[in-house]
Amino acid sequence: MASNNQLLSTQSFTSQDSITITHNLDRLNLYYRVIVDSVSRPDLVNDVDFTSGNERNEFTINLTSSNTGVVQVLDTNRYPTNLPTPENSLKLINILENQFLLDVYQSGTTTLNETTYTSIPWDAQVIVGSNYTHTIGNTNIRIESTGTYQITYSISIDISSNNRTISRARLSLNGGEIPRSGGFGYHRTSTHGQNTISKTIIVPMVITDVITLDAIKYTTPGGSNILSTISNDSNITITKLNNG
Repeated sequence: MASNNQLLSTQSFTSQDSITITHNLDRLNLYYRVIVDSVSRPDLVNDVDFTSGNERNEFTINLTSSNTGVVQVLDTNRYPTNLPTPENSLKLINILENQFLLDVYQSGTTTLNETTYTSIPWDAQVIVGSNYTHTIGNTNIRIESTGTYQITYSISIDISSNNRTISRARLSLNGGEIPRSGGFGYHRTSTHGQNTISKTIIVPMVITDVITLDAIKYTTPGGSNILSTISNDSNITITKLNNG
């Protein structure tokens, strides 16, 4: 396999708003880039579809308006070559330009409440694609495109004392817990109290839906104990799996 992001092929287009790319590489794990006037233009891409029955060799890029330029097809090893049958059940759409991807994390810490859930604020962004709205430091992730999404979260929590305590985390959709999204952590002592809760689920969502990651100090034994998230060790990633 070629190295990640290596240019595999190019295809020119002239005064077109729909470009069919026939690469004949027999693979799905590809990046692409739309270049107009020597500038990468992800904002011109409306959507991308694999050709039914020939998903491994051809896809079509639909632009928001007619343009002239070139499409670069690049290598990536980020996604597996062999997808479940049928191959177009999960469309890897616009991977390079990241419109379907979100990855945010917490560089600070949050102290957990012992009576109500606390939503985790995300104060650092890796990728926020156009299918999402998120403001740095905010707890809410808003969905801007109807479809099916894969959500993965990881939250690392530590304890301040030697009172054994349990934590719980969950995903919420519009303020309500998403079934099967919860998980528990066990915190033994202040020197061995770190624990990480992580989950991956598939969720259908619509425009204006809001996702949060919430956590709570689930048990409260005698004595003083504080549960807090660990700096730089909690994040959430979301990937859109289809086109609505």
